[in-house]
Amino acid sequence: MKTFTRITGGWNNVPNNLKTKTQLKEMGLKPTAEPVAEVYSGRQWILLYDEKETVKRKTATPKQLAALEKARIKKEQVLTCDRCGEIQGRKNQMEYTDDGQYCTQCYEKILLDARLREEKEGAIKKFKRWYEDKQLLIMDVETTGVDPDDQIVEIGIKDKSGNTLFHSLVKPTCGLMPGAVKAHGITEKMLEDAPLTQEISKELSELLKGKTIIIFNKEFFYPIIHNSFKNTELNIKELHFECLKHEHQNYIEWPYEFESRFTIQDILERDIARRALEDCSDIIEILNNIWGSLKLK
Repeated sequence: MKTFTRITGGWNNVPNNLKTKTQLKEMGLKPTAEPVAEVYSGRQWILLYDEKETVKRKTATPKQLAALEKARIKKEQVLTCDRCGEIQGRKNQMEYTDDGQYCTQCYEKILLDARLREEKEGAIKKFKRWYEDKQLLIMDVETTGVDPDDQIVEIGIKDKSGNTLFHSLVKPTCGLMPGAVKAHGITEKMLEDAPLTQEISKELSELLKGKTIIIFNKEFFYPIIHNSFKNTELNIKELHFECLKHEHQNYIEWPYEFESRFTIQDILERDIARRALEDCSDIIEILNNIWGSLKLK
């Protein structure tokens, strides 16, 4: 019975006649017997074969080589991304569709591009509908702070031609945050004689009901507006608000996965006044710019 040797001390202690399968393959040989030893290398034991117990590997015929090359090319074709041209290592790194085959990264980009195109088409339809709406209203408010339970301190409403339809300071029932005062410049002293929301709710209800109302950031402003007009004659839930920020982001194909802190100032690339009526005018300017790009004006 052959003995099996475990060689310690590394490769320096391996006799010249003992080779790994890889070494034998490089020599054009293949083993005909079981391994006779092993040596520890890195984190594992490597099997060794006696060079004397080997035979020469058969050389592939031209036909076999051609078949191997054909198989290699076919495998590469199956694993080659139609978009970037890179060859992937495995099929599970590829996506196969009726339109082609793509690596995972390119496929995700294709899906994202398709979604962005669809969202842009939706935004274009909405901007066209706004343009055709003769009763379209533009609203902006200034607030006591940035939380949903804050309240409005100023409200401005214009039509899309820029005519002021309503403007008023509003006296809140809570204090103003210093950051809010710094942003819009409205102080508690300025609000001493301002009406409460209850006092302006009926007039606003008559003006806003049944109209499409554009506000810049619906996600931010809607909860504050809703909180401000609780228990008044203005039922905010019955009103139809539209978000310019959201539709603008769809229009320029900016994915929400990489949402930027878009502001009116960012879009217009200039400083803004940060008061309700001035912000309404800036919103109208953004709308006019988009309508112009769509050749509606």
